[in-house]
Amino acid sequence: MTGPIVLRSHVNLYVARAAILQFTNDDDTDVEVLAAQNPDGSVVIMLADHALNAPNDNNGPGAPRTIAVDVSALGSFTSGSLLTIDAGTSVTSGPTATPVTPSASMTVSLNGYGVAFLTLK
Repeated sequence: MTGPIVLRSHVNLYVARAAILQFTNDDDTDVEVLAAQNPDGSVVIMLADHALNAPNDNNGPGAPRTIAVDVSALGSFTSGSLLTIDAGTSVTSGPTATPVTPSASMTVSLNGYGVAFLTLK
């Protein structure tokens, strides 16, 4: 097997184990959301900001977004982390997850084009 095929197999195996959760996105023009629950009960929510900074934006920074995430219906969690990948992410060391305190409503900020992974356990 080659690299991409192995990666695809691992991704398919991981996604096959997770349950995709229903959600409501009030900004689906500029923000993509995917929420999944793992077999261990943990939840991962991917938030991707693809909002244009200006109508003629070409290779620009994108528009910042602050996203309110209501996780109250998903259960109670005791720990969490936020991993953000954007223009400020180091290409040498990569992204680093930061701990977050779970609450019923959480806020995720993206400074332009980027993606954040909110993990709740």
